Amino acid sequence: MSETCGGVVWDGRPLDGVDVRLGERGRVTIAGPTVFDGYLGDPDATAAALVDGAVLTRDRGRWDDGRLVIDGRLDEVVISGGVNVDLAEVRRAVATIDPGADVVAVPDDEWGSRVVLVAASGPLEQWRQRLRALVPSTSLPRQVLHVASLPLTPGGKPDRPALVELAQRTAGHG
Repeated sequence: MSETCGGVVWDGRPLDGVDVRLGERGRVTIAGPTVFDGYLGDPDATAAALVDGAVLTRDRGRWDDGRLVIDGRLDEVVISGGVNVDLAEVRRAVATIDPGADVVAVPDDEWGSRVVLVAASGPLEQWRQRLRALVPSTSLPRQVLHVASLPLTPGGKPDRPALVELAQRTAGHG
């Protein structure tokens, strides 16, 4: 991450002089000599990201035998039907079935957030049946969005905001 000027953790272990802590909900906080001074011309963003000299990341993590494991991002936990749904967990389960598929969440008047599966093919109920053994039933998708291939960002990652927009436009047509 650019806020840390390069590497701070190698193979799950903080480098010398780097302090990695886990806060509420497993939020990863990084402090040390490589942490940035702030965002140029944006004191509000700086105040939100840099507290007492430590970078508050949006990553969720845990310690496993002395190694930092990143479990996902804080903004990937949504509330659907009053239950926390970890989209990273659902995404990992979906990838075991189809590595070219993805998961997003869209606002929903009834559920708060609706989990949407994005895949090349397959009816919703078939996906739900296959995923039932891998994730809690409260995390199962409620909509499927069929796409030939995932839209990508210039960096080659799935363009999830584009998928959210498409899922909202096609709700009920998947």
